[in-house]
Amino acid sequence: MDKDSISNLSKIQQAAAELLATGNVEKKEIAETVGVSRTTLYNWMAKNDNFNAEVDRLKREFKNFGHQLIEAKLVDAVNGYWKLISESNNDMVKKSGYEFFIERSLGKLSNKTEISVDNTVNKVDADILEDEHERWMKDMGEVVEAEYKEIE
Repeated sequence: MDKDSISNLSKIQQAAAELLATGNVEKKEIAETVGVSRTTLYNWMAKNDNFNAEVDRLKREFKNFGHQLIEAKLVDAVNGYWKLISESNNDMVKKSGYEFFIERSLGKLSNKTEISVDNTVNKVDADILEDEHERWMKDMGEVVEAEYKEIE
């Protein structure tokens, strides 16, 4: 949303948009807090594209801020978790903790291998097989005969 669209909202609409974007305040309470009727608030939500765009923008902004806070603490959290694992006196706790890190990095540990075998049998027509065999015998006979002639 550009600044012109935001400036098209009144201070009351901007305040209502901020409260709606938090997702923690009932609509009735928002209307009371900003000094409008619930009907007015619902009309803004239903018909005012600028108002809705501002609510959506603020929701994204709040979400991004939350992600930034979490990411800022992530290294501390991982280091703290690793410290708990490595300093534990319980071998099972250590094993479980190390497995967790490995599986999160490399995937689930497994010692089984899956092998698939195709056991389908293709039926062969006996007449075709017999014809093939006769042709092969004839060809072999001609090869043997040709080799015999070369020896003579």
